Amino acid sequence: MRRLSAGLSRLAQRDFPSPYRYDDEDNLRVIVEGVTFEGLVDAAFNQIRQYSKSDVAVTIRLLEAIACIATYTRNSTQREALRRQAERILNSSHEQISQEQDQKDVQERYYQVIKALRQD
Repeated sequence: MRRLSAGLSRLAQRDFPSPYRYDDEDNLRVIVEGVTFEGLVDAAFNQIRQYSKSDVAVTIRLLEAIACIATYTRNSTQREALRRQAERILNSSHEQISQEQDQKDVQERYYQVIKALRQD
């Protein structure tokens, strides 16, 4: 999880290339399917979240990773992608985690994510 959050933290600080490719005379030649921060967040977290939705430890680590990445974001689009993923993790945990204390622990980590996303 540390490598995942480290990699996304670095990417959050970078500009993603434009999907438009021009020739030497500035004529648009190709439009490529661009890589987005949102797409990378979904690719990084979706399968882990889906597979481990009943595992409290993994759920907490996912939320901690998102809180860490949030401190490196540069715009509201990036923060919104992280917020949506955190919300999905929280919702999955409500459906799958039955112990009240475990749910409270997950909820506390979710609040830490929201707090990190509000910092500029």
